[in-house]
Amino acid sequence: MHPKAWSDNLINQTRQSIEDMFVSPADGCLHFKHIDGAYGAICFDDLLAGRWHIVEKGNQKTTHRYADVNELLQAGWVID
Repeated sequence: MHPKAWSDNLINQTRQSIEDMFVSPADGCLHFKHIDGAYGAICFDDLLAGRWHIVEKGNQKTTHRYADVNELLQAGWVID
């Protein structure tokens, strides 16, 4: 867990957006922000398959893999 924390409201919105697979019509991905300032996304195919793999935006394209939504939230990711 991080010393900084997102609001309960934003965490609940994130859970709901993941459950509803509320992806952007522009690119088919659900966009996230990290408590430490990073940004990333999970695309529809991964959501549909239950893969919680956030591909970080930027030069390195790092992929963060989580076992479930709770682990993703505990790692500091919420919807952007």
